[in-house]
Amino acid sequence: MSNSSLISLDKKIEELKGITENLDIFSVCNVLFHKMLMFSQAAQRIELNSPARQMSFLMGIMVSQKNKGEKEFSEGDYSKVCKILNDVFFKYLNAYFPSKKEISHGLTESWIQSRKVAMPAFISYFFESQKIATDEIRLNILETNLSFEKEIVEHFGISHKDMVLITDRIGDLIQSNMDRIHDIVHLLNEKRLEFANSDVERYYEILQNLRETCAPLMEEFARLTNESASFELDDIDGVSAEVLERFKELFVVVKGNGGEVKYITEENVIDSSPIITQDGSRFALTSVNNLFFAIEKRIELFFKGNSSYSDRYRKARDKKLETDVRKAFEELLPVDAIVLESVFENNKSSNEHDMFIKVGRTILIVEAKAAPRREPLTDPSRAFTRIRDDFKRKSGIQSGCDQALRLKKLILDNDVTTLYDKKGNELYTINKMDFDEIFCICVTKDEFGLLATDLSILLDKPDGTDYPWVVKITDLKFYFSCLRYVGKNWDYFMSYLRQRIEFMGLIFSSDELEIAGYHIKYGGFGDIKKEGDILIPDMNESTIFDEIHMAKFEGKEFKLQSMLSDYKELDKRKIINKLDNKIKSVKKSNKDQRKARRKNRR
Repeated sequence: MSNSSLISLDKKIEELKGITENLDIFSVCNVLFHKMLMFSQAAQRIELNSPARQMSFLMGIMVSQKNKGEKEFSEGDYSKVCKILNDVFFKYLNAYFPSKKEISHGLTESWIQSRKVAMPAFISYFFESQKIATDEIRLNILETNLSFEKEIVEHFGISHKDMVLITDRIGDLIQSNMDRIHDIVHLLNEKRLEFANSDVERYYEILQNLRETCAPLMEEFARLTNESASFELDDIDGVSAEVLERFKELFVVVKGNGGEVKYITEENVIDSSPIITQDGSRFALTSVNNLFFAIEKRIELFFKGNSSYSDRYRKARDKKLETDVRKAFEELLPVDAIVLESVFENNKSSNEHDMFIKVGRTILIVEAKAAPRREPLTDPSRAFTRIRDDFKRKSGIQSGCDQALRLKKLILDNDVTTLYDKKGNELYTINKMDFDEIFCICVTKDEFGLLATDLSILLDKPDGTDYPWVVKITDLKFYFSCLRYVGKNWDYFMSYLRQRIEFMGLIFSSDELEIAGYHIKYGGFGDIKKEGDILIPDMNESTIFDEIHMAKFEGKEFKLQSMLSDYKELDKRKIINKLDNKIKSVKKSNKDQRKARRKNRR
């Protein structure tokens, strides 16, 4: 990022700090809580481009400020803050576009390649948010750390079970507030109907009664809606004072004690200590899920940094992912499917593959990769190196795809292929005449955004070979669960998989569920085979799965409605033409270039 871009970015962040330093942090937390609730549960659009990421950044800035502001967070303040946060994101994007000086000197292949990879990685990182139900998060924590309770207690002074228990209790406190608000609304509506249907002769009597009963309800409603995200930890029972105090030390940050957060990609105390307080008596939280994510993060970082446990923890993490992958596929697989786990290409226990699936005349080779992804750096060249290394590491996406493609090649190159178990025993024999197609799938534990949804960006593969399909485990589980609930079977999934692979590189989205949501709503991907055209699904296409999940949760039927495709096509040639025009516009006389540079410095 150029110095001028950094200065411009810093000015925006300072402008944001100027607004937040006088705001009451509980008021801000409460507004964000309601906005996130409407965004995640009611699928309502809000002003922020990436609510989860930007809210975390905002709260990180506020807890670093010493001043205890008292100003209520008004809608006007909210709009100003949203505008600045969105501007900050677009300032980051400037790093990925060429300056006039760079264009005039010519763009090198390395310059183009680094930004081709780093830009979608940053966009994915910025826009991503965990799409996982609360019950799934807490279950992941409990199951993953099942064999490590002793080590967790020794290091943290509290078990992961107690961390989850206290978080559950906090969720109960917040939910009880929300339930009471719902009850008040119901009571007020009953009073309204009673008054509307009242006898004319009792009009004044009922009106007086209405005033007496509704006034306290309205006061309580106003108080609860202004304190929806707040709670008192002393209200939590069934937990010892010692355990509760240790929990506070880990997951509570006092306003003014948070380290400075300058850039959105930097370490943020809110990600590991999301509960906010000012005086240690009243606490607030923008999302209960953030607390579960903080528990996951703290535990994973501990084991990653401890050489005594890291290898054992990594193996347990990998095994957990492999188990989750099997369970996910079992949700949709037909009863006659052949499913083999931990298979080897030879009887010497080498070249292992996590899962082999055969359904009819179709084969799926599935690899699970649990390696985490690191945050992107702001400098595109350095970011490219980190992203490429993460992608191509032994436990990364490239390795998983290479594994699957290697077995696919082995099967295609031989009339008969034998698979073995770990002990060298023959497990299964594949005859070349018994299948028509082979698909390769890599399931990841973490989010990789566009680098996973569009493998044409970074994946190396043999020419003429079909792309694999890469999907995050939580997305896979959610997708299969929803498909099953609406009566979509294995054949439907295979039709989706065939089209995803066919159109790899022609669909622009960092979210697999957006792509899958588009497919299920419109019955396919439309006509995107024209050269240079790209399909861009709307970011709300994934909400259809939220609706299905909610219907499943409530035990209601969900009927899919066929819709006409309203897809947008992005023509790469138009973008290239615009860039060419920009390049031509700066190739002027040296005098004009000097004027432009002087103007940029003002």
